[in-house]
Amino acid sequence: MAEFIHCPACGAEISASAGQCPKCGHPIQQSISGGFNNGQPKPDTHLAKAIISTILCCLPLGIVSIIYSTKVDSLYALGDFEGAANASRKANSWGNWSIGVAAVCWVLYVLIYVVALGGMIWFTNKAQNGGF
Repeated sequence: MAEFIHCPACGAEISASAGQCPKCGHPIQQSISGGFNNGQPKPDTHLAKAIISTILCCLPLGIVSIIYSTKVDSLYALGDFEGAANASRKANSWGNWSIGVAAVCWVLYVLIYVVALGGMIWFTNKAQNGGF
C-alpha cells in the first residue's frame, strides 16, 4: 500500500516517494527519519524560557512566547525552515519581553515600597518630635 503525505506548500495529498508536488511543483525532499529537514539544523524552540517566563513573570507575554515556541517543531517538520527560524526568534523575543516587563514591575514595586516606608518613618519621626 502506498504511503501518502501532505505537501508543505499547498497541502495536497501526494505519494511519499514523490520528488515534487504534482499540484504546485514544490520539491519534496525527505530525510531518512521521514521529516523534511533538508540538512538544515532545527532552530531552538525556547520552550523552557517561555514556560518559566509565563509562570514567574508576565502571563500574557509568556503565553504568546509559548505559542510561537510550539510552532517551531511543526514548521521545521513541514520543511518551512524560514518559518521555523522566525517562530524561534519570536518565541525568544516574547520570552525576553515577558522577563523585562516583570523586572520593571518588580523594580517599581520595590521603589514604591521604599518610598512609602521612608514616608512612614519620616512622618513618625516628625510626629514624635512635635513637628506637627
